[in-house]
Amino acid sequence: VESDDPDKLGAYYSLYTTLNTLIHLMAPITPHLSEEVYENLVKNPDENPVESIHMDDWMYDESLIDKELEAKMNNVRDVIEAAARARDVARYKLRWPVSDITVVSQDDAILESVAYLEDVIKDQSNTKELITATEFENLTFIAKPNLKTLGPRLKGDMGIVQKFFAEAKADGIGNSIKDSLDSTGKYIVRGEDREGNLKEIELSVDDVLYETELPDDVVSAEFNGGNVFVNTKITPEILSEAMARETIRRIQDMRKDMDLDVEANIGVMVNTDGEFKELIEKQSDLISEEVRANSIVIFDGEACEVCTLKGTEENADDDISVEYSKEWEIENHKVIISVVKLS
Repeated sequence: VESDDPDKLGAYYSLYTTLNTLIHLMAPITPHLSEEVYENLVKNPDENPVESIHMDDWMYDESLIDKELEAKMNNVRDVIEAAARARDVARYKLRWPVSDITVVSQDDAILESVAYLEDVIKDQSNTKELITATEFENLTFIAKPNLKTLGPRLKGDMGIVQKFFAEAKADGIGNSIKDSLDSTGKYIVRGEDREGNLKEIELSVDDVLYETELPDDVVSAEFNGGNVFVNTKITPEILSEAMARETIRRIQDMRKDMDLDVEANIGVMVNTDGEFKELIEKQSDLISEEVRANSIVIFDGEACEVCTLKGTEENADDDISVEYSKEWEIENHKVIISVVKLS
């Protein structure tokens, strides 16, 4: 029941507290408007209200100010914004969930903040899993010769090194070259010079430059102190929930068109093709909960005898306050949704 839903109750309380605080701040600037809101929002439900908002005190509890939490939240806000920018790059909708997001940073304070407020990030970034690391494991390094250091030193033997790195790029061994240089500080390149003589050339850390390459389904964005990597691979489970979220948005739009009260219950009928039906059928409970549907029936192209025609193009002038039907296109699927007000 919604009245017992802690998330909804928390949202209502947060809204009430925000508005109550806001009108107290506005009172010296907009006294009449603030008083009007106070009379209707605070004075009626409050058991012991003061006569007027202008008779109330500006009170705050200094012990409730948590500077450490605020600092953590600032770090987390940067991570959430970076995740949103990465989604924009991939043109991946925020209402679509992702399987995982990796936060990479060398700053222990940032990693601690992410771990402490993990649920906030998962909720705001719509991800199933949140990973923290000091390096992104799936990053591919492409090694290249540093011409500034090698050119003057190798001169005629530069061709040996250039040929090696061209083959290394094709073979995808940039990561192993980097690992060797990081662990030993050197890397040996073997090859023949122009006269056919076999030569060994020792490369140092400064002799090699790197480009990075992400996996096809991963996008990244920087933030102050690190990087966020978003896995945009669409699995069957992700696609199912994504299409359910798209359906929920359409039904919510229809509730607004019908001017339904937020507490009103509805019945929902969905008529679509077999593929889309299979995708959203698994998410029936989620859809019902989000749109306050007592029942949801999904047809796969069959004639829907109980579906209303009110609101369709042929019946655009009909009253849709109780029954409403509308055709949508969701990711190239034709979807006809009918909504009936139940209470």
